[in-house]
Amino acid sequence: MTKELQIIREKIAEYQIGMLRSLTKGVQQSWLVKAVPGEKNMLHCLVIDERPCESMLGKEVNVIQKKKLGYVHTMGRVLTEVDPNNVLSIHIKKTSYFERRSKDSKVWLEELYSYE
Repeated sequence: MTKELQIIREKIAEYQIGMLRSLTKGVQQSWLVKAVPGEKNMLHCLVIDERPCESMLGKEVNVIQKKKLGYVHTMGRVLTEVDPNNVLSIHIKKTSYFERRSKDSKVWLEELYSYE
């Protein structure tokens, strides 16, 4: 495991809550999730949204987490589902950690760590 992935996994564990997003039949859908890092390059998400989550098996998804000035963006594919679509195991294809920066009236996100 790379140093970058280890740091991002620590941020994922710290932030916990995030949005799971998926594009299904041309429609963007999102659910509130609790995310925890799994073994190696896996991410486990518990859907805590009140709306039901349809089967996501094999779909490409994004998980976006934010806390104060930090952001974690993870892209991956759902490998397994447990507890009728409420617990998803996602294979991480790419994940990045960003921090919000500002100077004068300009604001931007700076990527500090990335893993592919």
